[in-house]
Amino acid sequence: MASEKDPLLPKHDEQGAGLSPHGSRLHYVTASVAALIVVVGLIGLYVSAPGVKPLSVPYYNGGVTNDRCMVYTFYDDIGFDNVEQAGEIDVWAESYRKAGWKVGVLTSEHAKQHPLYNELIGKFLQFPTVNKKEYEVACFVRWLAVAAVGGGWMSDYDTFNVNLPPPPECNSLPYDGKLTTHQGGVPALVSGTAEEYARFAQLMANTKTNEYMAAQPAGAAQHVSDMSLAMYYSPKGLINTVRTFQSSPKTLQQPPCDADGAAIHPLIFHVAHSMMGELSNPGEPRRDTMRRWFSTVSQGAAQCKPVQYDHTDAAYTAKFFPTAALGGISAKHMRAQLEAFLEHRHTR
Repeated sequence: MASEKDPLLPKHDEQGAGLSPHGSRLHYVTASVAALIVVVGLIGLYVSAPGVKPLSVPYYNGGVTNDRCMVYTFYDDIGFDNVEQAGEIDVWAESYRKAGWKVGVLTSEHAKQHPLYNELIGKFLQFPTVNKKEYEVACFVRWLAVAAVGGGWMSDYDTFNVNLPPPPECNSLPYDGKLTTHQGGVPALVSGTAEEYARFAQLMANTKTNEYMAAQPAGAAQHVSDMSLAMYYSPKGLINTVRTFQSSPKTLQQPPCDADGAAIHPLIFHVAHSMMGELSNPGEPRRDTMRRWFSTVSQGAAQCKPVQYDHTDAAYTAKFFPTAALGGISAKHMRAQLEAFLEHRHTR
């Protein structure tokens, strides 16, 4: 069943669309036909192929907001395995909600609301890629989608979060809101203001492919993505990169407690394609791999003391996003990250 928050659905008029209590039969028939059209539209949207599962997580329809307890992911149906995608989004949403966040799903419809969309989409379409073109373009326009709703937090939906809480007052972003990728150069989790997301979208769109490729190692594939450009611009100081993520749940000590018995923090992981050989059982779908490891790490963390900090923005930032964490990620390391991802191309 589609959520009432789905931005693709017509909005219900709370005033009854002008119908009086004694509305005519014509009004009734018109409303019935409209309802049938909506149902047919939903069937076309969600059942475009056998076995397609509608998202159980609501599409975001809250307008522009500065609520920094919101975390967004981006999803467009571009012909991948929708059942798998929906399952991953379920695990993603469950993990963030349990950690105290509000969640929402953005689409290209949100991106189209941004005034830069028409200017930038053609440039994104021209970039070469080793991946499916629709996938790569979706990765670019998601930055405009987040900018359109007010900025904040953007997360890949193949991540899970055990104990990274939202900011105490829901009104602050780390590093003064400068655009920050939290898995080195991989934009699996990003924070920043709306202006910062729009700035980076423009920066990416205006990249000259020949100059970018000239800076890559000899023999590099003709490939430009939001991830490769994040890695390209980070050493230039144009975005922040930090290591908020843990490397792998498989190498995490169990229970994941520090020397004082408190849970290691933050316990947040990216179950990327390049990790599946290490993390999955034979034949196991990635959604099930995510859920299994989310459960394992959560059960382990429950055996530790909770992470302690004063519930102020300053204490929260010092605990989870220290200034000392900025930088320190070499271009060589980011190139190794990129090559690992390209080796396991995104074939969701």
